[in-house]
Amino acid sequence: VTDDEETIASWFDSDEPVNIGVRLGAASGVVDVEFDSPEAEEVLKRFGLDRIDTPAYSSGRGVHRLFRFESWLPDAGVVKVDGLEVRIGGGEKASQSVIPPSWHKSGKQYSWLPGRSPEDVEPARLPEAFKAAILSQAPGTSGSGCVSRAREAMAGQEPIREGGRHDFLLGVASDLAFNERNLDAEGVEQRLFGLVQGMNVTRCSPPKGQDEAARIVAD
Repeated sequence: VTDDEETIASWFDSDEPVNIGVRLGAASGVVDVEFDSPEAEEVLKRFGLDRIDTPAYSSGRGVHRLFRFESWLPDAGVVKVDGLEVRIGGGEKASQSVIPPSWHKSGKQYSWLPGRSPEDVEPARLPEAFKAAILSQAPGTSGSGCVSRAREAMAGQEPIREGGRHDFLLGVASDLAFNERNLDAEGVEQRLFGLVQGMNVTRCSPPKGQDEAARIVAD
């Protein structure tokens, strides 16, 4: 095992097939977003990940997109958002993604999409709209399970007290956002804010400030 560029390059002078991987997470500064089903592809498009200029390649199963690792990402190996796999490379074990010009066991060679190799483009940041979705699905983070907790709270009669209001409103906002086809459409954020603010003033005791509720919706 080596990360020496000349040694790695020399492997490809051989007639033997060679596979290569990138370690994910803070060590490399890269995370991998992969879809391998029509349903996961719809989630990818919902968050606009397919339109972002970032390294991307085809594998034996689907398409991978490499994004920049950032400190807000949870310490988890993999987080799934409605079937879309976000490979972060955290947790107890390091993880990697096989990248071009490797060969899949099916006989198909991994290849960079046109204009999307690391020589063409730098890894982009994950969009803000996708951030809440990742955090809400990640175990052991402050956003973990906030949607399900918000749903439980809304089904009950108890007011949401200080200490639980942010998590409650984040869960409400995330639940609403997940069901929007286009979060960038005109008027969507203002409409979601109206719904979240309604829950804020009727269920939170005391309600959070309007500006703080607006920031939660924007996040």
